[in-house]
Amino acid sequence: MNPTYVLIEVKLIVRQFAFLFFTIVVPTAMFLIFSGIYGGPAATFGNGTPVTAATMVSMASFAAMSAALVTGGRIALERQIAWHRQLRLTPLSGGGYLLAKGLIAVLVAVPAMLGVLAVGLLVKQVDLSLAQWAMLIGGLVLGSVPFALLGMAIGQLASAESAQAVTPAVMMALAMVGGLMVPVEIMPTWVGDIARALPSFWFRENGIRVVAEGTVSLTSIAVLGGVTLVLGLFVARRYRLSAAR
Repeated sequence: MNPTYVLIEVKLIVRQFAFLFFTIVVPTAMFLIFSGIYGGPAATFGNGTPVTAATMVSMASFAAMSAALVTGGRIALERQIAWHRQLRLTPLSGGGYLLAKGLIAVLVAVPAMLGVLAVGLLVKQVDLSLAQWAMLIGGLVLGSVPFALLGMAIGQLASAESAQAVTPAVMMALAMVGGLMVPVEIMPTWVGDIARALPSFWFRENGIRVVAEGTVSLTSIAVLGGVTLVLGLFVARRYRLSAAR
């Protein structure tokens, strides 16, 4: 993996106004709005989870997931203009290319999630211990990996034009049904059961466990680890098939 290649790609992505707006400004604004809609500073859901902290986790998860999925569009565009074939003429190996794309997706997710968490700390005064903040940030960083791979899978399958439509559709479905936009705590039971089938639910669930109980969710780690393994194998397989053509 070439660090210079990773750095250039990250700079190209974060310099885009649309990326900064939709992955940092929008989730942060939604956090401020939703935390007021679902309750005041001292409000809790029926299960005792603080509303403001839970909404912060939801929007930070949404920001990280949205940013991580963006890589798919760039991969689709590079396939369309055969840029990935040009890269094969360089010392960058196929494995290095895939690792770089995954790392880029995770790196660009970091400022997106930190923007929401900063507002939670400084504006909404979410009170967590240093250990809880560390576990929450670590969980959001590692938990964004399966979504980075999902974006890469979309980029391997879709054209540049269709990726622009597929990626937001997948993102909104994961956010709406997975409990990021509408808290699972206030969903009907049958919708909550559907939400538990999505990785976005377990992404949020780990953060909720951290802010509510000060511990991680082993079930979330297992589910997201399994999704990462499956999507990783799929992306590697698709890349090998593409390289063999």
